[in-house]
Formats: sequence, structure tokens, C-alpha cells
Amino acid sequence: METRSLPELSNSLAAKLHSRPVASNPRLRLWCLQIKGDVDGEMDNASARADWEEAHRVATQLKDGKWESRTLAEGNSMHICKAISQQAAGMWRER
Repeated sequence: METRSLPELSNSLAAKLHSRPVASNPRLRLWCLQIKGDVDGEMDNASARADWEEAHRVATQLKDGKWESRTLAEGNSMHICKAISQQAAGMWRER
């Protein structure tokens, strides 16, 4: 991740998610979504939230309790970050 730009890495992962090998293998899809969620979390909260929500659906489908918990927590943290950012922006405007 450190040798490539984040947008380039995110786009590459998005392409892989649509490829037949990844799309047809839920475990591999979950793995790619987890990486994409981390990458997108560095750039765009909404994209990261969508990645983690999709990862949660896949983990639930797999009945993988560990990943269900992790993906739910990551998705929720994206909601919290957005709320804090909006609250801070409102406070800044009030000054």
C-alpha cells in the first residue's frame, strides 16, 4: 500500500472484486473488501462505509462470527467519524 497511490490501489481492488475468481469466492471477496475498506477509509468515509457494509453481508452469508463482528464495528466507526466531522463543521461555522 505504501508504494502505490491510494486511489490507484482502491481502483485495482474494485476491479478485482468484479473479476470472476473473486466474485465467485465469498472468502476471497471478504478479504478484498476488508483491504478496500481500509484503503478507502484513508480517503473517503462514504466509500469505506459501503465497503464494510458489503463485507458484513458477505461475512453474514458465510456465518463467520469473527468477521461479522469486525465488519459491523468498522462500518459503525465510519458512521461515527462522519457524525463527529459534521458536528465539528457545525461548531466551526458557529464561531
